[in-house]
Amino acid sequence: NQLLNPKTGVRAKYPHLKFVISIGGWYDSNFFSFAVSDKYRTNFVQSVVKYVVAFGFDGVDFDWEYPAFEHGGEPAPGAPKKGDPEGITDCTTDTCQAPSRKDDAANYAKFLTEVRAAFTKEEQRTNRADKYIMSIAGPAGKDKLEKLDLKTMCEALTYVNVMAYDMHGSFDATN
Repeated sequence: NQLLNPKTGVRAKYPHLKFVISIGGWYDSNFFSFAVSDKYRTNFVQSVVKYVVAFGFDGVDFDWEYPAFEHGGEPAPGAPKKGDPEGITDCTTDTCQAPSRKDDAANYAKFLTEVRAAFTKEEQRTNRADKYIMSIAGPAGKDKLEKLDLKTMCEALTYVNVMAYDMHGSFDATN
């Protein structure tokens, strides 16, 4: 990867910069529930760490919008699109195409803990001086925060980026 090459890339000119890859986003978030499930979590953890190491990133940011919620226009893999693609359904109170979304909080916390452990193992194996960075694009809404195991998650994370654009929007009752 020429961009991150420490001898010829951006790192050569700006060695103090850190480069983090972001995984997820609004339209890809419906895949997280499955990827962090017991069935797929180990493979996902290994893939994340291998990708970060192979391409020379300093860490990873996870942008899951949002655990325990389902997007109408971006349903469970293989399921038909239903509803507004910009709308979300709370799977803890409503019926979703993927019933397992009710387990998202526990599975997300396990996933982050396992990624941190895998990064620590890689740091030890390679005598890496700096810890790999792990962050999330965290929700600002109380309805989303209350579904997360924040204590466990924060023990694994380097920092949390709060999605401040989620504080107000078209979903507000008043402007």
